[in-house]
Amino acid sequence: LTFPLHPRLARIMLEAKNRNCEEAVAVFVTHLLLKTHRGYLFDAKPMRHNPIWGRQFEQLKPVGAILRDAPPRDVLHPFQDLEGSFLAGFPDFVGQIKKSTHKDEQEVLMCQGGRALLKSDHPLPEKSLVLILDVMESRQGTYQKIHVDAYIPIEKDLIMKQSSLLKDEVILKWNDKLSRVDEVYQVHYGALLLEEETNKASPGPLAAEALMNQGLGMSFPENVSWPDLAAQISLLARKLHWEAGPSLLARLYWLSQSGLADTENILAEKMAQTLKTLCLEVVSLNELKEKVGSFIFYFDTGLAQLLQNETPEFVSLPGRSKTPIQYSLDKSPFIESRMQDFFGLNETPKILQGRVPLTCHLLAPNYRAVQVTQDLRGFWQKVYPEIKTQLQRRYPRHKWI
Repeated sequence: LTFPLHPRLARIMLEAKNRNCEEAVAVFVTHLLLKTHRGYLFDAKPMRHNPIWGRQFEQLKPVGAILRDAPPRDVLHPFQDLEGSFLAGFPDFVGQIKKSTHKDEQEVLMCQGGRALLKSDHPLPEKSLVLILDVMESRQGTYQKIHVDAYIPIEKDLIMKQSSLLKDEVILKWNDKLSRVDEVYQVHYGALLLEEETNKASPGPLAAEALMNQGLGMSFPENVSWPDLAAQISLLARKLHWEAGPSLLARLYWLSQSGLADTENILAEKMAQTLKTLCLEVVSLNELKEKVGSFIFYFDTGLAQLLQNETPEFVSLPGRSKTPIQYSLDKSPFIESRMQDFFGLNETPKILQGRVPLTCHLLAPNYRAVQVTQDLRGFWQKVYPEIKTQLQRRYPRHKWI
């Protein structure tokens, strides 16, 4: 069976014959050919019994012949058969209704890309699918508009059977609201998104990359430098409220400067690699925040022990058993505590096998520094006797030796 019609219309008629609805489809095809109906094509009234239109149908053989030879009865066909017939001829003219601010006009996203405008007496819900059967173009200056002249709504189930333009994929996307990596399953028909299902992603290399790049805004070059690492760790500390992060980085730096461990660039690479390892096990900022608390334990055993032994987090003073050591990249490690906590300590505490003295901030009862020194013995012998009387007078309730 052949039809002397445009290939698209001929394909419609062939599909209609396969679906046993060629009479009904022929009516609508004739409307398309003669441009006798605009808008929603299935609103067009059958004109088979009108002798004037009948003569025009005869000129459109064999479409007219189908109408002429059909039994004189009205046949009702499922909309799915009618839609399926037209889809066979226009598989690449599917559109998706987009929400519009205009009352009498709706915007249609087209599966080939681009947009068209639809004026309709039957406004369709947002995201409804339509088959665009005819269009008109208008131009205002250099701006061109495409208007849908004839269309029919179409069910998604029919489109899902058009494998030529159908594509499904899984993408990993950062979820700002939940601060995690999501796995998004999408079904596209050309440029249209038909289905989307979102779930929490599973840990793995791709999720780790999305977490670092999209969630944290971090990226490490192949050979990371110390300044690059410092900037990235600073960013990570802000994102995760990880106060120990910059301190850990500074501890590594001082370890490298002491000659007791690898050079700073090698240590920078180790820290960057450790962070990548952590990201392989998580998909959210909350999960990563829990992991970074045990960051040091992801280092190799030798480096972890060096950090704990040579750059400890705390030092013991006579009046305070756990005094935090403050580490920084741009100043010497230091401690600060009330002066009374230092009473009885003559030697300045040191780290890194005694190579680096801690800068001691001796605080008055108002927690302002009275003295900053790396020479406690010299302070007790030369400075303290001079300021003791003044301190006793100002803070009489406190003990002064």
